[in-house]
Order: sequence, then structure tokens, then C-alpha cells
Amino acid sequence: MKTHVEACSINQENWGISKIMGAALHQQCPNESELLAFYERSLSAWKRTRVEKHLGECESCRESIAMMVLLNRVENQTWGQDPRLTGEDVIQTQLGRIVAMAGDDEVRRGEAQQAGGYRWFLPGGSKNRFAIPLSMPLMLAATAMFFILLAVPVVFWMQSRTTPSREAMQALALAVTKERRNQPIIAGLPYSPYTATRGTVDRGDNLMFDRAANKVVDSSSVENRLVRAKILLARDIGGDPQQALELLNQESSTGKASADVWNDKGVAEFELGKYEEAIASFTVALELSPAFREALFNRALSEEARALNDAARADFQRFINTNPEVNWRQEAERRLAGLSGPSAPAR
Repeated sequence: MKTHVEACSINQENWGISKIMGAALHQQCPNESELLAFYERSLSAWKRTRVEKHLGECESCRESIAMMVLLNRVENQTWGQDPRLTGEDVIQTQLGRIVAMAGDDEVRRGEAQQAGGYRWFLPGGSKNRFAIPLSMPLMLAATAMFFILLAVPVVFWMQSRTTPSREAMQALALAVTKERRNQPIIAGLPYSPYTATRGTVDRGDNLMFDRAANKVVDSSSVENRLVRAKILLARDIGGDPQQALELLNQESSTGKASADVWNDKGVAEFELGKYEEAIASFTVALELSPAFREALFNRALSEEARALNDAARADFQRFINTNPEVNWRQEAERRLAGLSGPSAPAR
């Protein structure tokens, strides 16, 4: 007659803790839930008797019980001292003998680990059985590697997936490839030379800015609003800087704005001639991210506009010393060379 304990481990989809613990799975072996229920003494009397009989004949399943003993044993406590086991009937007496066998298996495992690092369990030599190493460090390393390998494609997918804001930034980068209309650097855009002529409505390349803007028309997303502010700043037509500043003020007022937001806020203020405010915004960006070179370059520009030449020289020089991008470094060198005279007296 096919019993309850004969049914599980032939189905490999149910392999779980028993596989991890090194149990040699076999058609006759109980599954992990039955072993755990037996260990916790929650099986009915007749099921417990059948499992006890199986444990008396199967070293591999005793190894599983041994692992449960090892994981739950309290320091300096033995099973013989557990008050739950006192006053039990003959079934509990049999359980004590099973646990004792498991304890012996645990001792053998410890000796094997001391001798050779870990041990392969091949009980019975049956062709239907197999085993895996029981080294705890090895199991932990394998588990960590599994999660790393699982995380890599997820991270890659998250970084490579297309979003409206990402598409808008790609279109914006194309729009400013040949020239930029702002002296300050807008965060996240590649280098392009500055042209003193400001954009006009009839310029053909404004179509690229319109294309970028059309991808972030949904203003419900904070990310979309911030990208839209970058587009307005880069296009720089009419009231664009003021509209950008309003969007950036909304985010900076939350107290959670990033260095990018404060940098772009300073760009908008610079374009509106608010140089003192721009210096303050670029300074906040540098406090949040001391290595934020864009904010350093932009603060030097604002200081230059305010005739704070000594401060501008210091920031331009620091930017030159820390910036690996040749084009930006050369532009900063030209601006530094153009500075003459001391700072204007404070007003």
C-alpha cells in the first residue's frame, strides 16, 4: 500500500530545504514539509510512526533532521534536557532515539568538515539517489551567486528600458550637438560650444527641441517635469527660462531636490540675470555633490558676471584641475585667461 511518506520527493518541483541540506532524495523519502512537521511533533500518531520507521533505515533523512537540530539548538542545551520531552509516551521515547541518531550524524559531519572542509554524502549507493555538499560557506556563496546572477538582467533591463523622459533627453542631446545657447552647463547634456546668439522662433533646429518636448507632455511625472525644464533652458526662447525656473522651484521647495535640480535652477536664474541667486543655487548643488563639476563651472560663470574675479578664478582653476573632458577644460582655460583685475569691491 502506498503510504503518505512515499509520495513527495520523486517530484523534483517540490525539492526545497531537503535538497539544500544535502538529503539524498528517494521515492521512499518524506518531503521537506513532512520532515519539518515530524521535527516539530505536529504529525498525527500514525504518520509519525511511519516517519520514525523510515528514519531508522535512512541515513540521508536523518541528516536532514540533524540539520534542523543544528539550526535550532540553543547553546549549552541538549535535547535530553528539553522539558517538552519529559513525561511523554513511548512515541516520544522513540523520537528521542531518532534525535540521538541525528546527533551522531551531526558529529560525523563536523569531523568530516574539520578533516576536509566539507563532505559528500552518498548513502546507500542507490542509483536513484544523489547528494550535494553540506559546507555552509559553500551553500551561502552559491546562494549569493544565484541572487547576483538573477539581479544582473533585472538591473540591465531597468537601465536600458525606454521611458518618455529618457527619449526626450536623447532628442535634446541631438538638438544641442552643434551648439549650446546657454553659457552655463545644463546637467546631463554633452559638451557643445557656446554661441552668443540666442534662439529665435523661426530657427529650423527648434524642431528638435519641439520633438524632445513632445515626449514629456505628461506633467504628472516629476521626472518629466524636470526634463521639460532642461528642454526650456536649452531652447532659451522668450519666456523659456522663467517657465523652467517655475518648474524647478516646485521641486526645490520640497527639500528633496537633487544636485541636478539645484544646478538647473541656477542655470535658469543665470539666464534671467539673477546672478546672486544663481551663485546660491550652484553652491547648494556643490554641497549635495562636491564633485559636481557642472555646478562648479556654472558658479564660476556667475561669479564672473558679478565681477567676483578672485572667486571665479578659484572655481575655474578647480574645475580645470578636476575635469577630464578636454573640451570643457579648454573652455574653462579660455575664460580663466580672460579674467583680469581683482574682484569688484563688495556692495
